[in-house]
Amino acid sequence: MTFNTAFKHLYAEKLAPYGFRKIKGKRPYLVRMVGDEIIHAVSYADAGTSVRPYKDFNVVWGLATVYRPKINLDGNPRYEIWMKNYVWDASGHVTFQYRDDSTLKPGLHYRVGGNDVDMMEELERSAEAVIQNALPRMDQVKTLKDCMEILGAISFYVYDLDFEYECDEKEGMLNYKLYTLEKFEERWRKSVERIESRYKEKHAQLMKEQVAIFRKYTEDERYHQKVLEEMERRKAANQAILRGYGLEF
Repeated sequence: MTFNTAFKHLYAEKLAPYGFRKIKGKRPYLVRMVGDEIIHAVSYADAGTSVRPYKDFNVVWGLATVYRPKINLDGNPRYEIWMKNYVWDASGHVTFQYRDDSTLKPGLHYRVGGNDVDMMEELERSAEAVIQNALPRMDQVKTLKDCMEILGAISFYVYDLDFEYECDEKEGMLNYKLYTLEKFEERWRKSVERIESRYKEKHAQLMKEQVAIFRKYTEDERYHQKVLEEMERRKAANQAILRGYGLEF
């Protein structure tokens, strides 16, 4: 059994009691819905540090909302910005390791002293780490406002739809769902105050540009309607995508 197949089957079993299910498709995502707007996802990524006969991997988690341009669960989790949160074990390490003797060749010397357990044992240990250390954090993310704290920079910026280019990662429309113009400006002002002095002027200029886009949303009736329609379009389109992966909500 390949690692990918083993991961999907074991995690589907271990995380099912917490509302996660293995999605349709080749990628190893375990996903659960929070209402009809938020998804929580767990997957793995190659650690990039393996030395035979040991295999290293990380377990990662992330969240997305139906207000991004397009939800994509076909990408490699290692390269997905929104899947940026690592799962750590009881000792605080984020890299899991097991021994794979099938890669050994007679007469050659290999590294010794690694984690000499088999693949399934280490997968079991990593799943327990998800349950103990990652799920409590995910359980706290129940609203769109909670999402903002996890998503970070990809939800901090608003984009002018009249000039916007498509990017699957952006979650900036959450600002329109959550803030008034005054609250949005206050959020940016606090950000400018925290920035290092050498970057403060540039950040202050960026704040002006951001506030101007948000003001356009509040004062331009045509643009306001355009944003609302785009939010509804994204929500409907992304919900259809999620149903296509076999999710129910």
